[in-house]
Amino acid sequence: MMSKRGQMKLSFGMIFSIFLVIIFIAFAVYGIGKFLGFQKSVEIEKFVADLRSDIEKVWKGSSSSVNVEYDVPPDVLRVCFENEEGIEENMVIRYEKKIDRFELDYLDIEKITGDENSFCIESENSKIKMHLQKDFGESKVTILRQS
Repeated sequence: MMSKRGQMKLSFGMIFSIFLVIIFIAFAVYGIGKFLGFQKSVEIEKFVADLRSDIEKVWKGSSSSVNVEYDVPPDVLRVCFENEEGIEENMVIRYEKKIDRFELDYLDIEKITGDENSFCIESENSKIKMHLQKDFGESKVTILRQS
């Protein structure tokens, strides 16, 4: 009778241990997923900050023309500059499943978009390449596709 009771306690201990291991693995996977999501948001914020800085540098000069390249997360499809009435955010980052909007100062958004409401630059190998330009006598910066 005693041996059966011992086996039962051992089985319960083993099941409980397996349960704890599964819980620890689940928390680890959850934590890694959250960390990777945080990494993507940091990379996007760095892209936006660097773009704002480069636009401001070009804007401060009397005339300037510079090619720039930025790293973006792999799920970014394109970056668009939009001219929509009533919406202050003039830059849209389009992902596979969502969009983010940001407001950039010193842009000649009418010249960038032309006759269309949107001017987009496609992501190539997790990089966005563009040309920032301000001619003598202009008050705002224009963004073009890099040739």
